[in-house]
Amino acid sequence: MGEIMGRIIILRTRIGTQSNKNYTINIFST
Repeated sequence: MGEIMGRIIILRTRIGTQSNKNYTINIFST
C-alpha cells in the first residue's frame, strides 16, 4: 500500500510541476 501511495504522490508532483512550467511559460508568452 505504501509503495502505491508513494507512486501516486510522485505522479501528482510531476503533473503539478509540468502544469506550473506551462503556466509560467503562458505568462511570459503573453
